[in-house]
Amino acid sequence: MSKKKASTARRKARSAPPHGAAFVAFNVNDYVQVRLTDYGRQCLRDNYEKPKAAYAGKLGFDYSPPKEDKDGWSRWQAWSLMKDLGPHISMGMNPPFETTIRIEVERPNGQDEGQPEKGGGHVK
Repeated sequence: MSKKKASTARRKARSAPPHGAAFVAFNVNDYVQVRLTDYGRQCLRDNYEKPKAAYAGKLGFDYSPPKEDKDGWSRWQAWSLMKDLGPHISMGMNPPFETTIRIEVERPNGQDEGQPEKGGGHVK
């Protein structure tokens, strides 16, 4: 095998999903949902309170916690979730949200909201 073919084969092997899984295109501007932990809620409050103290309490807006549905899911743009809670995530540490994340996808035409996704959906 030529060097070029070997290089291409290695690159394809690294980018192929394992065991029949599939990759989905995802943009950091897309929406995700997470279930915050008490630690995560405190981190978000601290993200507000620390700058407020530095500016003598004059931020010009009040703290507003994220809205959570009846099951505890809150909706975020992925970049915002990373910015606000990423610094608080580390291996072996108390997580700011549960480890399951739901990614919001567009449903194919004609599919009801209550139906499970059957592939073919696109990440919003």
